[in-house]
This record gives sequence, structure tokens and C-alpha cells, in this order.
Amino acid sequence: MRSFLQKNRWVIPATACLVSFIIALLSGVKGSKAEIILKADKDGNITWESEPTMATSGIRWETAGYLIYTTKTPDGDPKSSGLPFARILADEEHVKTETKYNSAKDKYITTNIIDADYIKKAITGNKELYAAFMKNVAAGNNTLYLNSFFRVYSLSNGKKTVLKDNIYSRSEIKKAQSWRNPNEWDTGRGYFNVKVEYKVTSNAYVKIADAYGNYLKDPYLAFDKGNVVYVGDKVDVNLPLEVIAGGKVYTLYRSYYYENTDSSEKKDDVRITSDKEGTLKKKIKLGLRYAMVVGRYKEKNTTAENEDSIENELNEPSVTASIRSDIYEVTRGIPGSESVYLKAGADRYIYSYRLDNKTGKNTYQATGKITWNLTYTTGEGEDEETHNDTVVMTYPVTLTREYSYWEIGELTVYAPSNITAENGAVAGGKLFAGFDPGAYPSVNYKQLGGMASHVKKPDKADKVIDLGTRSYEGQSPPPVSVFEEVNALVGECTVTNDTLMLDGVSILSGSGKKTAPAPGQGPGTPGKSETVSNAYIIDPARANEEYGSAATLTYKKIAAVASNSPATISVDIEDINSVTVHTPVFVKGSIKDATRFCQLVSPDASRFQMVLDRFFGVSLTNYGPHRALPGYGLRDYGRYAAANEVSFPFNVKEGEKVIPAGTWQSLNSEKTYYIPITVREGDYTVKFRSIAINAYPNGKEDSEEQYANLEMSDYTATDYIDVHISGRLYDLTLTDINDMHLSAPVGDKDRNGERTGQSLKELVPFTDGDVSLGASQGILKRGYRFEYSVNTLGEYGNEEEGIVIEPSFYVIGRDGKGRIPVDVYRTDKKADEPVYLTKEKAKDLEEGRVVTWSGSYEIPDDILVTPKGFDLNGFFAAEGHITGREPVFIRKGYLLVSFDVYALKDGKKRLTLSAGSCKMWELQGGIKTKTDIYGNTFEFTSGDFVLYDLQKSLNEDVKVVVIY
Repeated sequence: MRSFLQKNRWVIPATACLVSFIIALLSGVKGSKAEIILKADKDGNITWESEPTMATSGIRWETAGYLIYTTKTPDGDPKSSGLPFARILADEEHVKTETKYNSAKDKYITTNIIDADYIKKAITGNKELYAAFMKNVAAGNNTLYLNSFFRVYSLSNGKKTVLKDNIYSRSEIKKAQSWRNPNEWDTGRGYFNVKVEYKVTSNAYVKIADAYGNYLKDPYLAFDKGNVVYVGDKVDVNLPLEVIAGGKVYTLYRSYYYENTDSSEKKDDVRITSDKEGTLKKKIKLGLRYAMVVGRYKEKNTTAENEDSIENELNEPSVTASIRSDIYEVTRGIPGSESVYLKAGADRYIYSYRLDNKTGKNTYQATGKITWNLTYTTGEGEDEETHNDTVVMTYPVTLTREYSYWEIGELTVYAPSNITAENGAVAGGKLFAGFDPGAYPSVNYKQLGGMASHVKKPDKADKVIDLGTRSYEGQSPPPVSVFEEVNALVGECTVTNDTLMLDGVSILSGSGKKTAPAPGQGPGTPGKSETVSNAYIIDPARANEEYGSAATLTYKKIAAVASNSPATISVDIEDINSVTVHTPVFVKGSIKDATRFCQLVSPDASRFQMVLDRFFGVSLTNYGPHRALPGYGLRDYGRYAAANEVSFPFNVKEGEKVIPAGTWQSLNSEKTYYIPITVREGDYTVKFRSIAINAYPNGKEDSEEQYANLEMSDYTATDYIDVHISGRLYDLTLTDINDMHLSAPVGDKDRNGERTGQSLKELVPFTDGDVSLGASQGILKRGYRFEYSVNTLGEYGNEEEGIVIEPSFYVIGRDGKGRIPVDVYRTDKKADEPVYLTKEKAKDLEEGRVVTWSGSYEIPDDILVTPKGFDLNGFFAAEGHITGREPVFIRKGYLLVSFDVYALKDGKKRLTLSAGSCKMWELQGGIKTKTDIYGNTFEFTSGDFVLYDLQKSLNEDVKVVVIY
């Protein structure tokens, strides 16, 4: 803080005249061996001369700039040396050229100038390089070393094409093109480790200001042209001990300096405590940029000689301020739409005063009165007569009385009034907080006025003082001096100070004889006043970035006596913290999949399963982890989302509305969608996203990061769920028995598990009493053929697709008990070989396809039934022939035909009717028990389709089957 009372800000303009500069030295040009000599003038400009030449080739090179070092660098790329360096460019912006005709050389010479301000800024910009240079300067070494770096380009029809840029080493430029004479680069040519004596002039500005920072005279340079000083010099800058401004005399009471005019670090703060003649010498060290020496002055007391003063200087207050949040660490991250507040603390008050000590002498009159008893004689002899007279004599006396008292010459008391802060993250950009006036200090003072009010004459002044009776022999009183007696009796003046009490502490008060009490020391530490602002909202539209802060605390004058100080003073708070906006979003998608309806033989466990012609639910949550910062972490980030959305890579329906693939849909609560049968089966990825409230205002909605936008450059959180969509296999139905048309499904529900109202007796498998088939009552005789159908939904109508049924067999006792697995043989093949269905019909449904497949099956009359796994071929080889009546063959009970039904895709089983996550047989209400007309109860499982009576034949006779 340079000056808490500073009203005027002084900026020293830096001027630079940088005009176009192009060096085009070509391969093979005559005179190219001439060394370029770099020089530094006294102001710090670097100059060199060049001669315009004519190109002989379209390939050219030019000096792109220089690397500045304090020591020589080894051969090769100087940047790899690890030494600190500054980089300056030799381009049109930074180099000024002047071309003049040189009559002595009879040619035109171009002078090239790189501006000193640009060079100095480059050197001071690298602290390590600058420190090394100044250390060398202090030791008398002003040498800098410049290494050129180059650019190679071609020029064709006035068009310049850069072939290679930023070439730093000799070997690299040598090999950059096929130069006419590449060995010339080995001669040095004045481009590497070029020595420049950088001894340049410097100076210091002198600022003369009052206690409030107001200029008493315009700033001026400490050294004029006749007194040249250089970088690194230790010089004395003279400050006058007194200056006259506005008809007033000011005396120096404090001095300090800054190494640079734009520096904020105060150096060598010295207070002037004694009166000195002439000037104060301030010793400083000059750098590349001008220093600033400051002298602070206060008005000199020019009252009468009998006045002395005690002064208390207005001190610089201690102030602090910060922008805060009770939840977030605002310097690291706070979301838009959250609030911050401004907290500030400052000294409860600051004050200054001047107490004037008035001393002098007053003259008073008093009268001494003596009663004289006179005795004297007259006459002689008998005429002699003695007389006794009484005479009262008065004696006027002039008395001088000294006095000394203190009065308030000047008083100023300030207390903090308010603080204003600026920060671009806050809506409106400003924060404000006022201080409580109840915390102001008490200020009590009383001014008595002029001397007559401060000095009370002695009680007996201007009165007649009776000095008693005295005797004297004489006709008249003798001459006497009563001064000492009157002086002693009159006494001293009573003098009274003005009264001044600050914050309950007495600074000035009291009375006394001749001399009033001396002033006290005044309050000690003033204590702190604190204030907290209302909440300020972080603008929801602010981009994610760090926003710098500035703050000014205003002190208000609450008491003043003869004060010419301003009504308010402002303190710039330089170390107030910044605010970093990072509006967080998190998203995690969720799908209520259709695993219950998935009929895949081998579903991919890594994907959510979805099914055509089914509804599914989607939702997302904004609750999850984010950055490990206060206020972030694991929580719900929904309030920071401008939009929560989902996008499907396939068409879906919401109610009757068709939503095209790739369309973003709002998803603020769980929604249910329907998958049309027009969607192709296969793998898909559903995308979810949560877009931060500050994304759209800044055009950043496409800056994505998975799950959470942990990087400040990202504004959208995304999540992806891999899904698989499969078709459906359903409605296996018995449709015909030996041309007896009927419709007997496996259950009384549809493909979605909704009841159809189908009678249980009309469900397969039939038992006696369910239907009438002549002599048989539901259970088929051997030789009966039955037909059936099954439906697919999806892409199963092509030639490479189809339906396959794999039958299996069981024998059940006529009482419905004792189910055992068996093998069934016929004369031409084994009965359990797969059966492939044919496509019966295809129905157009919403531009998709529902295909009905049909087939037929029969258990012929001539079958052999063995226990499952019996080696029939081995038995036949051992017996030589068989009749079918051997004990090994099962000829009683009921034969149960059970179907495993599959839909094929690419020749592989894809959908199943009886297995997997969705057992469609059970979903459609496949019957589990039935009781025939004889009271026998049968238990069935998924796949059980038809019962045959092994003891009955379509022809009601038994045929003997011989297997050869």
C-alpha cells in the first residue's frame, strides 16, 4: 500500500517508436562475410548497420531475433545451456529502421534500432537473468551476449513462405538449405555470442507530497542531462527539508523509495525526527527502470514565538478484506448461483492532532496599602509638641505573571465507514459492506477560546492589598518598596487546558497555577472493527475461470477541529483474494431394462437388455462425486444443471409421439419409452448428459467430460449405457390334430403376461376330458399328427434365419406319476432329431414384421421306446434281431413330447422359448397341473406340449417293428 491517502496517481508514460524491419541476407550474396556489429547507446537501444543487397536466389534467411545472456554460451543450441536468457524479436513491430545515403561509402546504409524499453522489459521479465546482470554491474561488468536465431523462407512473386522457423544453432542454420557457401557460417559472422557493453543511463523520479499524498510540486527527475548516472550506480538523491507550496511552509518528516516507478514494495522508510538545514540525502541503487524517491511533508507551525506544539501523525490503518463462503474455498472453486460475502476488518479509528503550547506573560496591577502611625515633634523648648498622626498610604505595583497552557490546534478522527470490492464473478461485479457506527470511538473535546479564557488572573490582582500598620518617627511616611510583598501576596495565574478525550482516554485536560498539565499519550491500540456484507450471488452465467479482486475501504471523518483533511480517505487493499468459478455437474444414467422379457440364449452381461415391443424406464441422477474441494465432493449437483437430457441411437415412442434417433430429450424425472418393432436388433449406446447453467451463455455445452466436469474447461457431464435390443419368440400354439382345426396355446396369457381369457382345458398338453377326439379324450394315439405355429417379432424372416424345435420325450404313468426321460426310435430315424419350421405368413405391423412360423409333428405307430441313453445298437448286435416286445422296451403309459423352441440368427440359436431370463412358456401362463376325467393329476413343466398313449394306435393294433 503506497499511500492510504493517495488521491492522485502518477503514471510515467513509456514511449516506443518501433517501425518495420526486414533483414533479407541471401545465400551467395557478395559481402555476406561482413560481420554485423551490435552496439548499445546510452539510453539502452541496440543498433547495427546493414547494407541493402539484391537477391540471387528465391531461398532466403533472416534474423528472427536474439537471445540475451549474461555469459557466453557453448556452441550449439544456446537454449540447451540451461543459462537464464531473455528473448527479443527483430520484426516489424519491435525494430525501427532508418536508411540514408552515405556519401563517403557511396552507398545506402540502413541503421536498425531495437527500442530500449522493449529490451529492458525483456531483461527485467526474467528475474534470474536480471539478478545476474545487476550482480555483474555491481562488480563493474556491463557485458551482455546476444545469440541470433533465424528463419528460412522462400520468396516467389512477392509471396513469402516460411520454410523453417526458430533456428537457434549454427549447425542447424548451416544445414537448413543447400547454401552456396555453407562454410561461411563457421566464420562466426557476428551472430553468435555477440558482445554488447550494455552500460546505459538511468535516473530516479522525486515525488514531493503532503501527509495525504497530494503533490506539493510536480514530480521531477533527480538528475538532469548534465549529471549522467548509469544502471548499477549508487547515488544520493537530495530531498529538501522544507518546501513552500500555496503560500505555506512544509517540513520533511518521512522519506522512502521504490526500486521502480510501478513497484509496490516500499524501501528504506526513514522518519525525520530533528530539524536539519539544507537537504536530506537518500542513497539508492539505480536499476534498468527508473526509481521513485518519495518525500512526505507536513505543514510547519508558523505561529508566534511563544507557541510550541506536540503532533500525532495520522497513522496508516491496518485493514484486511476477503471474499468468502461458509461452504466453499472460493479461491479454488465455487459454483455459479452460489453466494459469497465480503468480510473486512480495520482499525476502529485513526487520528491525528496538533496540540499547541501557549506560553507568555501577562501584566497585572495591584495596590499595597500601609497604615502609618507617625510620631513627630514641633517647636522647641516649652513650645515643643509631640504629634501622633495616622496616615494610610497606597502603593501601586505592576506585576508580571507567566503562564503556560495547551490548546487543540488541530484534530482529525476517522472511523471506517464502508468497503467496496470488485470481482467479475459476482452478479453486478461489486460487493459492499458498511461498518457499524456504534463501534465509532467517543470523541469529547472542549475549546476554551483565546488566552483570556485559558488564563485566570490571580485572585488579588487589581485589588488593594493591606500590608498592615507600621510606625514611623517622622512627619511623613518614609519611601518604601512594597513590590516583593505585593508580588508574594498576589499569587500566580490559574491556567486551564482545552479538553480532549478520545475513546475514553484523556489526551488533554486539567488546570494549574502558572502551568497547566502536559498532554497525555493518547489511546494505545485502537482495536478492530469488523463488517460482513449481505450475500452476493455468483452470476450463474459466469465462465469457469479465476476472477481477480480489488477492494477499497473508506474511512469517514467523524470529528475535526481546524482540519483541512478530506471528508473521506480511501485505502486500497491489494491482497484481497480472487474468486474461482467452477460450476459443477454430475450425471449417472439408469435404465430399467427388460431382462424379464429377454429371450436371448446367451445375453451379453455387460449390456442392459432391451426388447422390441416393450416399454422401458430411464432416469438419471445428479448425485455423485466431484472434486475433492470444500462444498463439492459427494452430493447432488442438480441445482447447477441447465438441462438433464437423454439421447437414444434408435427411434423410441413416448406415448403416441415418435422420437427420432439421436434426439436429445429432457429428463428431469423418470420417463417411460416404448421400443417400436421397426428398430433393428443389435448393440447400441444410450447417452445421458447434464449441462451446467453457465455452458450455454459461454458456448461451452459441447465441452464434455464423463460423469463429472472435473476440469474447469468442461461444462457438460456425460454418461453412456451400452444396451442390446433383441426380438421376441412367443405364442406357441397347437393348431391341428389330424385335420381337426383348433387353437390350443401353451398358456392363458399373451406375450406380455396379460391374461387372454383362454380356458384352462383349451391349453396344451391335453389330457383325457379336455377335448373329444373320438375314442380318445384328449391324449393322442400313436400315429396321430399334430400341427402347430409360433410367432417371431424382429428380423427373422430372411432365408438365413428361422425356427428350430428340438423335441425330448418322457414316459408318465397312466396315473400321472413317475415321469422318466426316454429315447424314441422309429424305423427311419431317431425321433428326437431337430425339426425346422417354415415361414407361414408375415404381417406388416407398424412397418415392421411379425412372422408366424408353422410345422407339424407326429409320433408314428411303429416306434420303440427305451430308457434315456439305452444302447439300442449294442442290444441289437447281441440279440441278432428284436421284436419290440422285449422287456427293455416301454409299451405302457403315456409318452410326453416336450419342445425346446429356438429362433436362429446367422445359423446360431438366438432366442429361446423355455430358458434364459425370460421363460416365455411361463410368462404366457404355461399350465403346470391338469386333472383328467378319471381324477389323475399330471404335473407339467415348460416345453411339455403333447401326450401320446403308448397303448393305443391310430389303427388300434400293434405293429411289430424289426430293426436290422
